[in-house]
Amino acid sequence: MITRMKRLTSRLCRSLLPAAIALGCWQAPALADPALWVLRDNDSTIYLFGTVHAMKPGVNWQTTDIDAAFAASNELWVEETGDEDQALMTQLVSRYGLDPTHPLSAKLTPDQRQKLAKAVQSAHLNLSVIDKTRPWLAAVTLSTVPLVQAGYDPDQGIDHSLQAQATAAGKPIRSFETPAQQIHIFADLPPQDELDALTQTLEEIDQGPAVIAQLIQAWLAGDTEAIDKNVSADMRAQSPSLYKAVFLNRNQIWTKRIEHLLEGKGTIFIAVGAGHLAGQDSVIAMLTRDGYQVTRE
Repeated sequence: MITRMKRLTSRLCRSLLPAAIALGCWQAPALADPALWVLRDNDSTIYLFGTVHAMKPGVNWQTTDIDAAFAASNELWVEETGDEDQALMTQLVSRYGLDPTHPLSAKLTPDQRQKLAKAVQSAHLNLSVIDKTRPWLAAVTLSTVPLVQAGYDPDQGIDHSLQAQATAAGKPIRSFETPAQQIHIFADLPPQDELDALTQTLEEIDQGPAVIAQLIQAWLAGDTEAIDKNVSADMRAQSPSLYKAVFLNRNQIWTKRIEHLLEGKGTIFIAVGAGHLAGQDSVIAMLTRDGYQVTRE
């Protein structure tokens, strides 16, 4: 059980998509066109590509522009690397995600406990094990287990596909964050925000089919407005502190890192969750506000 949870925790931290991804089916558009941007100066080119981090096998998402940009790049940057270290992930999840002395059920209302039991049963998990987790880890687990059960595989995620291509081509792979930093995004939340993340997951877990269809369709179509609406708009309105931790703070750090990378030379392909490149607080918006010209390819 711990092995399953640590794997799913790492994947969700990297994707940071809402619980609504968990269920459902969808139809891909005839021609995929995921959003790709480019940022240039005299001796540097940086491509910015928004990804989804779990996908069903066999989806044709690559385009001529994406392939050309990736082929021209000297290195690949992603949100996080290192979750393949099983011992490290076990240690991190055990240290920051488990709390057996304070049962999860004791933190919930009777109605929430009923919803938790129903969600755990539907996911074929052990309620006594989930009861030993902190709210953030329970939210992560309950959000991602149905996703995998529905056929969405983190190992088929777009970032994983790009990392495999980079490895095959001998391109260096860099990351903005470590596994520990990503887990701390949730583990360091104030207790009420952490609990809110779980209760929101329990409220939304049955809404999967329509929302996953909307999200994947929006990503494949390169519709950043719809991506923002599906990924971060509700969080921004309902849980400002969670939104700040998950999106705003990280986007600010990444933006400064990208600006620093632009001071160097060469061509870089950056692939991060699509939610970080859509909306008013996106990396794209921050770069633009800082005076950089970011062009949609």
